[in-house]
Amino acid sequence: MKSIICVCLLSCLTSLNLYAAKFEVDNVVIDYQITGKGEPLLILHGGFGSKEAMRPQIEYLKNNFQVIAVDSREHGLSTSGKKPISYELMYKDTLALTKKLGFKKINILGYSDGAILGLMMASRNPDLVNKMVVIGANYHWNAINEKDRKEFSKYKATDMPAAMKDNYLKHDKGLKGFENHFNEMISMFLTSPNMTTDDISKIKAEVLIIAGDQEMINISHTISMFHSIKKSQLFVIPGVGHRFQKKLKLVNGVIGDFMLPKQTNASE
Repeated sequence: MKSIICVCLLSCLTSLNLYAAKFEVDNVVIDYQITGKGEPLLILHGGFGSKEAMRPQIEYLKNNFQVIAVDSREHGLSTSGKKPISYELMYKDTLALTKKLGFKKINILGYSDGAILGLMMASRNPDLVNKMVVIGANYHWNAINEKDRKEFSKYKATDMPAAMKDNYLKHDKGLKGFENHFNEMISMFLTSPNMTTDDISKIKAEVLIIAGDQEMINISHTISMFHSIKKSQLFVIPGVGHRFQKKLKLVNGVIGDFMLPKQTNASE
């Protein structure tokens, strides 16, 4: 039987209404932070990252939203479970947290793996999500071009940048654990997600799809996502692959135009 416990730890940064919290589900501790005021906005990071990687979006949007930034299981300050990591488990963690916090309606901003979780949240719970931004999203694993899939299969844990290892070591001090985590993540990338256009067509939310014009995700897949989600918009970032951070100011501006009332500037 699932065990769900939520413990809030007040941060010293009370002037920003920021607090850190821990949420336990199935013996996995999910770490998250809440800051800002307004409608709830769930921010979900990419694979091998953490909520800190989304700090520019958190800071940009916190004056207009109550931002809930989450470390997915096995990432950042969230712990690992006994089961291999999967989008399904991360989805269940995210939904459980949303219910625990009592939100009836939320907004979502997700990048890469976080964008996949956003698609799962909005397609399986159509009345829950109001607005959503997905950056570098794919609804099926075969959207990743063949060249990059082959590269994924060659990668080793020792090849990964120090920043990725550091994100994992925030909650697990052993590099042996990182090696297991790495292998599970690569397996997940190569075999999931497995959504269909019928699945994502159930999304009722307004959705902004953002993709680089040099993405590892085939552009035809991104366009099919755009056509399948009724209330969607598509923005293609020029000169960028999967790492939208290279055009951070441009992307934040587009996010702001979509998420905020027209008369509102997020930086004010």
